[in-house]
This record gives sequence, C-alpha cells and structure tokens, in this order.
Amino acid sequence: MLIKTAARTIPESDNYNDYLNFYANNGSNKAIIKILPENIPEDGIIDLLDYVSNDGNNYTRLEFYGLYASGSATTGGRVDIRYHIYGVLYEDQIKSGVKWSNKINTTALVETQIDVMSRDAFLYKKQIPEYYFALTENPSNYDADQYLEGKIASIPKGKHFIFITDTHWDPLAHDGRLTNAQNSTALIGYIRKRTGIRKVVFGGDLINRAENKYIANMWEKLYVNEMVSAFGTDFIYCHGNHDMNTGNIDQLSMDLEDAYEQYMIPYEEAYKSCFKYLEGTAVFDTENYLIPTISDAADRREMLFYNRYHFWYDDEIEKVRYISVYSGTKNNGIVKTYTNTYAYGELLLNVPWLYRALSTVPEGYDIVCVAHQVIDPYNFAPYNNSNSCEIPIKLLTARRKKSAFTYTPPDRGVYFGTNPMNFDFTNCPDVGAIIFANGHWHVDQAIKFSINENGELVGEDPSATNIGNGMLAFSTQCDAYGQLGTISGTWPMEKGTITEQCFDIVTYNDTGVYFTRIGAGEDRSFLY
Repeated sequence: MLIKTAARTIPESDNYNDYLNFYANNGSNKAIIKILPENIPEDGIIDLLDYVSNDGNNYTRLEFYGLYASGSATTGGRVDIRYHIYGVLYEDQIKSGVKWSNKINTTALVETQIDVMSRDAFLYKKQIPEYYFALTENPSNYDADQYLEGKIASIPKGKHFIFITDTHWDPLAHDGRLTNAQNSTALIGYIRKRTGIRKVVFGGDLINRAENKYIANMWEKLYVNEMVSAFGTDFIYCHGNHDMNTGNIDQLSMDLEDAYEQYMIPYEEAYKSCFKYLEGTAVFDTENYLIPTISDAADRREMLFYNRYHFWYDDEIEKVRYISVYSGTKNNGIVKTYTNTYAYGELLLNVPWLYRALSTVPEGYDIVCVAHQVIDPYNFAPYNNSNSCEIPIKLLTARRKKSAFTYTPPDRGVYFGTNPMNFDFTNCPDVGAIIFANGHWHVDQAIKFSINENGELVGEDPSATNIGNGMLAFSTQCDAYGQLGTISGTWPMEKGTITEQCFDIVTYNDTGVYFTRIGAGEDRSFLY
C-alpha cells in the first residue's frame, strides 16, 4: 500500500525510525503515513491533519511514533506536533534526541468515521494577506498574539459553525471596483484547519446584479465551486433576494418582460450552480403541489427546481439539523404568476415543508436554520410585521417550546388556500439549541423570540434578557466592504486591512450563544 502525503509518496516498507509515523487501525484495515525530517516546515510545526487520508474504514485507534527531532528544520531543537481527532485539537512536542510516541483511543470521541480534512493550513495561510498575522506592537501581557491566531485562541468551547453572508461577489469588477476583497474563503479555510470547525453556513446574496443572466450565473458558479472545492458538503448555501439577478430590474427603463429575459437566471440553472452539489446529502423539498395548476411543461419544470431551494441537512456526527429556507425575491417571474406571492411573501410556500422539517428532527439534535430575509433587526420583530415572515419564526419558536398553534394563511391565492393549519409539536422529541441565522440587512443584530400566554409572538433584545426558553435569531454584517452604503449601525470596512472582510464563528453551548468576529466589528454573546 502506498500513502500519498503532501510531500511525496512513501512505500510502507521504509524504516520507521527514519520518519515521524502515523498509524491508524480499526482491527482489519490500517494506514501509515511517514514524514521525513527534511519535510518538516521551517517554523517547526507539523499539522498531522495535513497528511492523513481517511478512506472510510472507521479507524478506532491512532498511534504516533518514531522520528528523532534534529536538523535545521526544527525550531530550538524541537518539533511542535499539532493534530486533530474528530475536531478536538491536540498539541505535543518532540524534543531533540528524544523519541516520541503517543497512543489515543478514539472510540469515545467518534461514533462514525474520523472526520479528516486533507487541505494544508499553510497553503491557506499563503493566500491570506500578512496583516491578518501582524504581531501585536508593544505587548503588555503574555496573551498578546497575531490578530487571527488571537481570535482563534478566543473561541469558546462548544458546537460551532461559521456564518458568512451578503458577499455581493463580483470577480470581474464590472463597475470598475471590487465590492469584496475576496479573502474570506482562505480565511475560513485556515480557521477550519486550525480549529477542526467543519460547517460553513452562507446567508444569501452571493452576487449583487450582473449585466445579464449568463454573467450572473457564471459568478455564482465560480463562488460556489470555490467554496465547495475548499469545504465540500460542509458548505451550506442559502439563496438571497439578489441571487436570481433580478434586483431592482422593475426600476430599469425597459419593459419588465424584456428585463426578465435579460437578467433573470432560470431556476433550474441557478439550482445547478448553487445547490446540486448537495444532492445525496441534503433532503430537498420535492413535493409536486403546483403540478396540477401548471399546464406548460417548461414552467412546471422550473417550479419543481424552485421548490428545491429549501432543504434540510443532518450532521449525524455532531447531531445538528441545518435547515435552509428560501425567502424569495421581489422580481420572481413565474413564481408570482402561479402563486401570487413574491419577495418574503414566498415564505408562505415553505410553511408545510418547514413544519415537516422541524417535526422530524431526531431527539437530542440541535437546529440551525438559515434564511436571508425574515427578521427586522431594527424593531425586534418579523420583517415588516408581515404574516409571511412571522410564520417561520413562530414555527421555530414553537418547536423550541414544544407547543402547538393554529395558523390561518392570508388570502394570497397560494396553493393551500386560506384554511386554518394546525401545527403541533407537543409530542415531538426533545431537541437542543435552536438558532436562526439571517442576512440581507448588512448589520449586526440579535432578537429573542418567544410565544406569550396568548399565543402571540414576542420579540425582545437578548442583551437585556436571557434567551431562556426563547429562540435566538440574528443577522451578521455583510462580508462586502463595498456594499455598506449609508446603512445605520454598521461597522466601518476598509480594503487592505483586517476590516475588509466580516463573518462570525458561532459557538453554542449550555451557557449561551457566542459570536467570534473575524474582520469588521466586535464579538457578541447572548446567555441562556
């Protein structure tokens, strides 16, 4: 058997004493990886995660042995060893002239196969501007560190996901300027590599608006391919109101039908670019409720792909259900034609599916739901106090409380009419945390939602009251420095500095929900 490392392919029969050896075993299958002393990086740090290839054999024991630390490649006569097992970071040292060995039983750490990434943290680091690694000037304490390393060290313990939204990506700078410095993928890749955090949740508005649907689709395909190439199906995508490329086309000096033809990406094409990679992993909404009302075959096909813009994804390792809800766009073409809904009104089309997604969450799982445009960050309420924005929030809040309520849809001509709908979570299994992530507003905000004794949805500032049995919803400032405009309450962003990007490392545990900010802005925390 040959094991391919980042440096070279080494036959299994080579002398163990000449290498640092990694050995993984599940009783019948084994993998050995050997690292030559001259291949140790100049800074003396080895991240064994860079060299491990997991072939799905469910390894239950890891052993490290061999290698006398010596030579110019080591730092101060030692080699620092850093490795991850199921997201847990371990650190050790090999001292000069001393043989090092370690055995770890991973059975208690993993129930399925060990999650092993193959990308090199140092390759990501080389893509990141140096100012993210600048040393603290004139440090006055022992905790002083590089900016990014200091942020990583400050991440609380618990479950994690990275949340990034509103990139408004424009790789061609079609208006003569970039709106996004485009360092976030490398930053996220480095952070994942250093911490073992796996999931990356995207909150929508990948693009702003391109000159036509072909350019827009190309941009979306490029960005999603970049994220999926880096993070695989750990990248969880949510569509925003700009992502059909129809933002404000109704205000152009041209016929609206002509504008649709020029600008709007077909739902099927956008699905292929943004969602198809999740096939086989996510559970898409594939109900055919609109089929009886649509006679045109092309329109019927488009609406079936439109349905698939919302899905759920179970992380069976960390026991989290991720739910992606599409909150629509103002100029939505055939969707309005057949449903009489548009923009956030399209949330009404998600109601039966979202109820099913929440009702079937396995016992003990946490729920992370993402939608682009649902909350109103300025009024601690559903956006515009609309019925369509209230219902997904109320469903999430009722699931948290294990309660029941009746919902009467507005008379919008949508497929389920205006008949009252009963939602009952009282007999559902217990779940853990429920967190609702939002984009759209380009501003930081958080809202605690609860249902009072009269069955009414209540929104409050979670900074003034603990989350308790409520449900935390939040928004995060946009990742695009060129898209802030005059929005109130935003953090300044400047290209060429660490504030050019903006995203959160979200941590939740028994005490609260914590946001470690990378880039513009400050850390946030909200206690239970």
